[in-house]
Amino acid sequence: MKTSFVGIAAGLALAAAALPARAQFGTAVMAGGRRHAEHSRVSTLPFKKGDTSAVFGLQLHDALAYWRLGLGYAWEAGDSDDVDRVLTPQLHLVFHEQYLALAVGIMKSFVSDKVRGDYESEMYYDLQAGLELPMGRFRISLMASYPFSDWGKLSEFKSGDLEYTAGISFRF
Repeated sequence: MKTSFVGIAAGLALAAAALPARAQFGTAVMAGGRRHAEHSRVSTLPFKKGDTSAVFGLQLHDALAYWRLGLGYAWEAGDSDDVDRVLTPQLHLVFHEQYLALAVGIMKSFVSDKVRGDYESEMYYDLQAGLELPMGRFRISLMASYPFSDWGKLSEFKSGDLEYTAGISFRF
């Protein structure tokens, strides 16, 4: 697990170092939260409905879209106290127009569990849609997220799998 996490963290760090040169319209730091669901589409995640995680990241803006490199941190998950933490590196491409935003992302969760030991989820995808409200150099985001692991089964959408995110970013 540590090797995979280190590899993903190194890849995200390299992308964060290389992409700002392409970000012609600015860079932003962001912080927010995610309200999780109990997943029927990604079975290796430990979350139950109502679990919460914090998300921190970097946004690299261009004219019509931006990259969001982030790390989710959940301090507990599921019904038992066995899970110490869940770390979720994530990369999203966000398209925005006026106040609307659509995003597609890829994620992988690393779980520290007292009973099962450390384990990682399968790589999974995340579709997001919602509002982004610009306020000067700040931007408030409210998004609905749909995590899933198989593009072929995307049509088997279940509203109970929706998660919700809220965040604020500061552009510099």
